[in-house]
Amino acid sequence: MERMKITVHYLAQLKQAAGTPSEVIEVTNGCSVRDLIRRLVEHRPGAFRGLVCDSAGLLHPALLVFIGDQQVEHDQSLRDGDGVTVLTPMAGG
Repeated sequence: MERMKITVHYLAQLKQAAGTPSEVIEVTNGCSVRDLIRRLVEHRPGAFRGLVCDSAGLLHPALLVFIGDQQVEHDQSLRDGDGVTVLTPMAGG
C-alpha cells in the first residue's frame, strides 16, 4: 500500500504532552484524521491520550484539527504532504 508523509503540529497542552512541537508521520494512503490521531495515541499513552480521548478511548469530539489553516472533521481524509495542527479547546473564564 502506498505511504504518505504528514507533518503534525501540536499546540497548547498537546505540545507538552507530545514532547515535541511537531513531527513527520508516515501513514498509509487513505488515512483519515481520526486514524492518524489514533496512531499517535498508540505511541503516547498517558497525558497525551488523556487530552485527545475520552474515558472510552474515543476521540474527544471537541478536539480541534486543522489541515493548513482550514478546520476539518475527524473523518477528513489526508493527502501526502498535509500539515495537520492538533489542539485541545481552551477553557477560560
